[in-house]
Amino acid sequence: MRQVVDYPALSAAISACMRPGMLTNCTLSGEELRREMAAGTLYAHPWAGGLLLFRRREGFWRMYYYINDPGCPPDLPWPSQVVTEIVRRPRDTAAAADLWQAWGFVRESTRIRMQRPGSETGEALPPPEAVDAEEAMDLLQRCFDPRTGCLPDLEELAANCAGGRVLTRRDEGGRLIALLRAAPYRKGWELRHLAADPGHRGEGLAGSLAAEFTRRFGEKGSVVWVREDYAAPRHIYEKNGFCPDGWTAAVLIRKDD
Repeated sequence: MRQVVDYPALSAAISACMRPGMLTNCTLSGEELRREMAAGTLYAHPWAGGLLLFRRREGFWRMYYYINDPGCPPDLPWPSQVVTEIVRRPRDTAAAADLWQAWGFVRESTRIRMQRPGSETGEALPPPEAVDAEEAMDLLQRCFDPRTGCLPDLEELAANCAGGRVLTRRDEGGRLIALLRAAPYRKGWELRHLAADPGHRGEGLAGSLAAEFTRRFGEKGSVVWVREDYAAPRHIYEKNGFCPDGWTAAVLIRKDD
């Protein structure tokens, strides 16, 4: 595994993998790859069966793959705490998830995608309260496992806050205790995170934020990914018009050997 320092060479290596039957989970844009490269956090490992990409994070690695030969397992000394996610459409087989589990990864969870069609419920509401990105990040880190919670970097979160895509709730002392983060998705929206401080769960904060999201953005279609075994958030989304659409995602972790 080596650090990526030459974007044209990386682009050529990815292009070389683009063959019929290739398996991949990589949706990173060229801009995202360049940003990771500039930050010194992008690594690659080519092998006879394909190409692996790694984004270094604090305490773990997020992995993306291009596989041309499923019969040829990767030949590298694995770093500790590698996380990957494999999305399946309703018509797809479980081949990639089964393959990575055979290669030493363990399924940590399964997510399902829920979708809400656009409606006439969108309202012209006052702009959301301004929120500091570092304050929002602190709450997200208290509520989600950084390995599997798909947390944004601070730059992305700051853009969300500045763009009015972070809805908030505060306690009487002004402390941020709940938030909802949204992002543009195709011709609509994706609800990325719905977080309530552990000490304030059960107070209806998540439900009120989901309802506000529907009022603000409901004129366009929207999607959200939620853990299959998390009944409470699924109920909140169902209450606000979201239904499972058949897409699933397996979250896999390779822990220390």
